[in-house]
Amino acid sequence: MRKINSNCREVYMNKKVIGILICVILIFIGVVIYLWKSKIENSDFVILDNVPNIDEEKDSVLEKYNYRFYSYQKGDDDYIVFKIWEQTYTTDSIKIESIELEDVNYSNKILSVELNISFKEGKVDPLRDWPLTDEKYIIMKVDNKIEELYVNGREYEDIE
Repeated sequence: MRKINSNCREVYMNKKVIGILICVILIFIGVVIYLWKSKIENSDFVILDNVPNIDEEKDSVLEKYNYRFYSYQKGDDDYIVFKIWEQTYTTDSIKIESIELEDVNYSNKILSVELNISFKEGKVDPLRDWPLTDEKYIIMKVDNKIEELYVNGREYEDIE
């Protein structure tokens, strides 16, 4: 009888330990998901598929033209908005797969940004006479108002 009781206690303790372990793992996963989501929501470098809808007039210029940017303030923070675009003369399409911020340099009111842009394109078509394009919009928090922007060495014009 004592042997059965000790076996039951061991089974009961094993179930309790497994239950506690499962709870700890679920809490850990929840914390990781929470931190990941809050990092995305509060990020200083946001990539959007569409025009960000911050300033209707400036957004429409940004949508129509390449190599343009504008600044805006939200609370006490300064931000810039600009467009990254890639083009190709392929038979199918082009898709920007990722954009990573490599380096940021401030000098007075000049900002130089280096981005690593990864894109996928189809086979080149030598007869295609107009390009296919893909574009992404970047919202980036900056330390102060920017008057000049260079992205991967290319100058962007300020939309005032």
